[in-house]
Amino acid sequence: MKRISKISVLLILGIFISTNVYAAVGWSKSKPTDAHYVDEGQDAILENNTALDLMLSKYREGCKISYSSASQVSVAAGSVMLSNSAGTVRLMVSNTSSTTVTWADIDAGAEASSTTYYIYAYATATTATTFSVYISTNATSPTGGTYYQKLGQFYNNSSSNIVHIRNDGFFTDLGDWTSKSADTTYQATTDGWVCGLSNTDADVNIKTDNANPPTTIRVQNASGYYTGSSAGCFVRAGDYYLYTTVKSQGGDAVYWIPLN
Repeated sequence: MKRISKISVLLILGIFISTNVYAAVGWSKSKPTDAHYVDEGQDAILENNTALDLMLSKYREGCKISYSSASQVSVAAGSVMLSNSAGTVRLMVSNTSSTTVTWADIDAGAEASSTTYYIYAYATATTATTFSVYISTNATSPTGGTYYQKLGQFYNNSSSNIVHIRNDGFFTDLGDWTSKSADTTYQATTDGWVCGLSNTDADVNIKTDNANPPTTIRVQNASGYYTGSSAGCFVRAGDYYLYTTVKSQGGDAVYWIPLN
């Protein structure tokens, strides 16, 4: 009888020997249990840890960016999850009071006008329990902050004044004013506010609902003789809005501002 090689034996044994393989799945409240073997319990814990990491990696409670002045902003008290660039380390940190952020907190270089800046919560050590704040022109990571999360951004305009603050995540901020036209139907892609004015003898109204064109008048205003009139109204995302004038002789101005 021919001798079976060692490699053949190993291949045959490999068919019958199975090992548990860790596979990332959603959170399971039923695992691990007392009925699991040690290795099965370890796999269940790893699966649940992966699910928790997926949900909490961008965790943020509070830490809202607010306007303070033309040269500084404030980051409110709150908690935030910081990560390294590879996402292999998570730090849960919090501040109990607001942080004033000035140009002294820029991560590299000096203040520049007509530039978008990003605001990061960061820490440099795994033992950190609180966070500091950087201003950076880098949209993905700050210079010098080992563990970080981007909180939002602002624009430093041509006069080097801070404007247009935006918060990342669930916060609601006003966007930029956009000029629209009278007697024209638009659909709102976000919640927002529409307003218009007429500098001539004109009656104005704003219609908004889910029809195209909208038919429901939400607000209206009648002008006096040779005087202007104006109107403004909230609009729900997905609805249509229409600013109309009666007897207008021109000079209408319509504006839209979204809630981001």
